[in-house]
Amino acid sequence: MELFERFGPEYELLKGLFPRTNFCRERLNQIFVCTEALWDKNLERLKGKEVKYLLIAEAPPWTPENDDIKYFYSTTPSPWRTRVWNTFCDTRRPDDSEEALQTLAEKKFLLIDTLPFSAKYTSPRRRNRKYEKLIRECSSFFCDKLKHPSITWSREVKVAFALKLNGCAAIRAYSDINCLSSIMDEFDEENITADDAGQPNPTKMRRIFDL
Repeated sequence: MELFERFGPEYELLKGLFPRTNFCRERLNQIFVCTEALWDKNLERLKGKEVKYLLIAEAPPWTPENDDIKYFYSTTPSPWRTRVWNTFCDTRRPDDSEEALQTLAEKKFLLIDTLPFSAKYTSPRRRNRKYEKLIRECSSFFCDKLKHPSITWSREVKVAFALKLNGCAAIRAYSDINCLSSIMDEFDEENITADDAGQPNPTKMRRIFDL
């Protein structure tokens, strides 16, 4: 199903968060369809495995038309994939992206985004209450992934948030949504992995994941 069929009203909230941005609907949909297919493909790597380590992120990065779509589960270079690799592995990340993603699946790792819209989210946008509302209204996007029938969750799931402001907004937005309660009892800002540069920090991830 395409982006605007699933999240038409939520798109109006996105436009309210970016009142001066003229979004290219076609490109937003292209990124959504592509990254959803890549996320589904990763579920094949997880077949027969439990998921124990969940990293909650924001959305695939915006990429202009004619550029390769960037995403954690794509074959394009990903600084985040290197950070996650360094969380779980002491060896150098392999150049082959498929080998790296397969290894992370064997480590029982999964990334899920909170938003279906690829946009240039900035700190001022993330501090806007409309951003928290957007996350809350898009909760079905997140919860449907949590409840995906192909995922087998470990009895003791470790959860981390990749970004500070996104994590804080998600924690507030999900406080009254019970989809997370099925895999964890409680979560707060201690579950946020971002460092001073605003990126997921391997040392913090190892602490939160108890590695």
